[in-house]
This record gives sequence, structure tokens and C-alpha cells, in this order.
Amino acid sequence: MLGTVKGLQQTLLQQCDLRVENEKLKSTVSDLKRQSDRTVEEREAEIQRLVAEMRAVGERHQKELESLREQCRREVEGTHRETQSKLEAKDAELKEALERKESDMAEMRRRMRDQERERQSEILKLQMEFGAKLARVQSTTQRIQQQPQGSGLLPQNIFKRKFQFLQEEKSREVEALRQRIKELEKQHASGFSDSRLKRKKI
Repeated sequence: MLGTVKGLQQTLLQQCDLRVENEKLKSTVSDLKRQSDRTVEEREAEIQRLVAEMRAVGERHQKELESLREQCRREVEGTHRETQSKLEAKDAELKEALERKESDMAEMRRRMRDQERERQSEILKLQMEFGAKLARVQSTTQRIQQQPQGSGLLPQNIFKRKFQFLQEEKSREVEALRQRIKELEKQHASGFSDSRLKRKKI
């Protein structure tokens, strides 16, 4: 009987110990569950924070990219306008230079025509002078040749010397006039050649 009571007491004590240990385990499991829930919440919050941060970074990068594109577009447009302006200025400059060249060529042609008229006038004048002097010399020669031969030796010698002098003077004047005409013709040919060369260069 006594042994049975002791056995029951032992069993009760063991059950009490098991109950206490079970309560401790329940408490531990509850603590672990709460800790696990907090950890899950913290991780979810961290994930949300990272997602928000990544979204913000993406938006910032997108804005920077759009700003860079806009800046590049403005620079390209500015460069295009500047290039177009320079081309228009150069075109205007070339047109002005061409107009000046055409004006200079017109002035050159006018001067050449004036010089040609002056040369022709000078040549005509020299030819007329040459003809007049030649006519005077021929007239004087004829008068000398038509004079009587029996006037004496001295007058004949005088007339002969005078005739010779007139012949020499005539020859000198004729040669001088011919030389002058050649010079004018040479200047005319040289001016014409220079004009053609200048027009080719232009």
C-alpha cells in the first residue's frame, strides 16, 4: 500500500515536471514565433525600402538621361544654326566678291576700249602727219629738180646739199614715225594679251 502511494506521488511529480517543461516549451515557441514574425516584417520593410530606393534611382537616372538628350539636341540645333549662319555669310561674301570682280572686269573693258580708241586716234594722227610731211618733202624735191640747170655751179651745189639734207630729214622723220607706230601696235597687242590673260585667271 505504501509502495503504491509512493508510486503515485512519483507519477504526480513527473507529471508536474512535464507540465512545467511543457509550459516553458510553449513560451519558448511563442517567443520564437513572435521573433520570426518581427524578422519577416523587418525583411519585408527592408525589401519595400530597397524597391522604393531602386525606383527613385531609376526615375533619377531617367530624368538625367532626358536632360542629357535635351542638352545634346539643343547643342546640335545650335551647331546647325551656327553652321547655317556661317554658310549664308560665306555665300553673301562670295556673291559680293563676284559682283566686285564683274564690276572690275566691266571697268577694265571700258578702259581697254578707251585706250584702243586713243591708240587708233594716235596712229591716225601720226599717219596724217607722216603723209603731210612726205607730201612737203616730195613737193620740195620736185621744186628743186624743176629749177634750171644753167644757173651756175655754186647754186647747184647749194641746192644739192639742201636736197640731201631734206632727204636725210625725211628719212629720219619717216623712221621715227614708223617706230612710233610699231610701239603703239606693240602696246596694243600687249594690252590685248594681258586682258585675255587676266580674264583667264578670273
